[in-house]
Amino acid sequence: MKPKHVLRNALIRLGIRLPSRFLESDMRGMRRMAELFGKEDCVIDLGAHVGKSAIEFSHRVGEVHAFEPNPINFEELKRRTRRYKNITIFPKAVSAENGTTRLFYEEARPGRFYEGSTIVSGKLNVSYSHHFDVETVSIADILAQLRSDSVVIKMDIEGAEYVVLDAILESRHLDKIKMSVVRVFGTNGSLT
Repeated sequence: MKPKHVLRNALIRLGIRLPSRFLESDMRGMRRMAELFGKEDCVIDLGAHVGKSAIEFSHRVGEVHAFEPNPINFEELKRRTRRYKNITIFPKAVSAENGTTRLFYEEARPGRFYEGSTIVSGKLNVSYSHHFDVETVSIADILAQLRSDSVVIKMDIEGAEYVVLDAILESRHLDKIKMSVVRVFGTNGSLT
């Protein structure tokens, strides 16, 4: 492992904000976005994966609620965020309603975490031969429980974005949302 990577991981584990030169390319944009917010803001991180975005936001906002349904990724999220007092993590998928569902996934490459897990059908980059049964929580319930009226939603939930966005629009809590950042992939896996 490269010394820069080892140092980056050590700083993250210690809860220290990474210097810009240590950011991976995908996190530079997230840092610029995080700098738009302040301590009065609350971030809901849907599809938190192993915590990169949640950690970046935690240095700027008052609280982060990170949701990651994949149990393997969730364990790493828990490990990486344990020193961040303003990050609360949940081993759940966010959807339109509470319940349980299947989270389909592809086996992770050696040394990597699971990517592209989904609760919806039709994604071409998932074979649907492997799954975890996971708990779902309603986005309307999450919004109702937040005290903050300045909520930022970061959403990268592999095709379930449309379901969650519809549920947000139908909820009585749309006025709480300051901004939504959504990364949507088409059923063929392409960014849309």
